[in-house]
Amino acid sequence: MIIAIDIGNTTATFGFFTDDSLIFKFSLPSSPRVTPEKCWSKFQGFLDPDMQITGAICSSVSPDMTRVVKSFADKYLKTSFKLLKVTDDIGITNRYKNPEQLGADRIINALAAKKIYSLPAIIIDLGTAITVDAVGKDSDFLGGVILPGIGISADALHKKTSLLPKVELLIPQNVLGKSTIAAIQSGLTYGFSGMLRFLVEKIKEESGFETSEVILTGGHTGVMESLLADIVTTVDPNLTLKGLNYAFPLI
Repeated sequence: MIIAIDIGNTTATFGFFTDDSLIFKFSLPSSPRVTPEKCWSKFQGFLDPDMQITGAICSSVSPDMTRVVKSFADKYLKTSFKLLKVTDDIGITNRYKNPEQLGADRIINALAAKKIYSLPAIIIDLGTAITVDAVGKDSDFLGGVILPGIGISADALHKKTSLLPKVELLIPQNVLGKSTIAAIQSGLTYGFSGMLRFLVEKIKEESGFETSEVILTGGHTGVMESLLADIVTTVDPNLTLKGLNYAFPLI
């Protein structure tokens, strides 16, 4: 069994794979309060006496949480631990002008799209930050877009204004909100869906994609899936974990 660990800005998600099958997963906050001992305590809740861990692989955008997870793996798992770097050769050609600036999670998503679905592909990852990335038919990571995520946009509206409340991320019945809460919810859901539609259209145009997979992943997939159903071909909340599992034997 391989453990794939996706460390994001908000959460660290641990996925357990037998061959290509994700058996189960759990998440912890990407927080200074999380320790190797807390990782182990959570892990034990899923531990089976017959479970044989043969290795672990991690991609991360949080250096502090990476140190915690590395310490957890060294102390408790006692198995090989691989930290994926964006410069590792996993069969995706990085076309960034400065390749080391690309987040490892984004190139891992490209690998998963190649292995599981088909290329060319556009990958929408609705995380703390939203990324919209293009992968060409020859396995080239062509580039992408980064914008504030839905959650941090909601937080910013609340924290940076005097009267706007924190709202639950729900799709209101109408675009025209008849209350402050409904108006904010409309902006965060209908507004972001409109922006993502435009970005997908422009990326197809710039990349010369006549047709492509459009893959939706990330923590806010459940909120936005219905609004993007007519442009998205695949919904896969576990895309990054699956990509890490495929990358394990390659690095």
